[in-house]
Amino acid sequence: MDQQQIRKYINSLINKADKEIDKVWSERLLEILKAFEALYQKALKGGKVSWTEVQRHNLLEKQLERMADELKPHYAAIAALIMTMREKVYVENYLRNVYLFKFGANVTEIEVTVPSTNTINRMLEQPINKIKLEPTLKKHQKEIVSRMRIEMTKSLQSGEGYEKMATRIEKTTNVSRNQAKKVARVEAKRAMELSGLDAAHEANDAGADMEKVWNATLDFKTRDSHQALDGQRVGLDEAFHIDGCKGQAPGLFVGANSARQNINCRCGVLYTVDGELPEIRRAKTEDGSELIEYMTYNEWRASLEK
Repeated sequence: MDQQQIRKYINSLINKADKEIDKVWSERLLEILKAFEALYQKALKGGKVSWTEVQRHNLLEKQLERMADELKPHYAAIAALIMTMREKVYVENYLRNVYLFKFGANVTEIEVTVPSTNTINRMLEQPINKIKLEPTLKKHQKEIVSRMRIEMTKSLQSGEGYEKMATRIEKTTNVSRNQAKKVARVEAKRAMELSGLDAAHEANDAGADMEKVWNATLDFKTRDSHQALDGQRVGLDEAFHIDGCKGQAPGLFVGANSARQNINCRCGVLYTVDGELPEIRRAKTEDGSELIEYMTYNEWRASLEK
């Protein structure tokens, strides 16, 4: 198993977590739809939705208050799911990489110890500007109630039928679903890069000579600044620098513009073992991806234009 194959396996774990978040949100959506259907029935007068009835009995605010209370355990479940996922990503990536690095450097003693949960959580709770797990999810929890208030007010005031109301509810919850999945991917990214760094340090301490190389995704979605970093080689303890920010790896930048550099980043780090780079890397194609001879992003773009 090489570094590319390890990343592919770790990404499969992240995709699995995506599906679990989808399942949790789908179940929650059904509960929200059921609750607002009851509100809709109470607001009917003469066969039509009456905004006056809604205001008279404070129906919308009562339902939103209930929804806010019911969302607390929901977001707690999402947080627990993300924390479990990021721990699994950390452990699986760390174990595979530390063995690979030590084996590649012909280290005599290839001893690999599973990090404790406390060690993992301590590493993953390092402050990364604007993307810490707990405050981010709390912010999303408040936002969905606020968005629901706006959409339901519009729906009830215009006397929309239940089908149109349900469409508004589904769109609103899908925004929050996608936000939760984005948070999960940010946390998974941090877990993957931090565990890779820790594995490289473990191998380095055991006698391997380790360096880092920025590895961008070879497709046209990669942001220009990250294209420029592709292939840049730095020491194991050195940082990459971009747009006034610095970071030990993609997804780990700190600085005024760090959130813009970290979120949705699909780059990674390749590690050289005793100066040797991997011989191949993966490039995106219209049909999926393919393995190609190792080259930088700029070299890859130039090869397409020949």
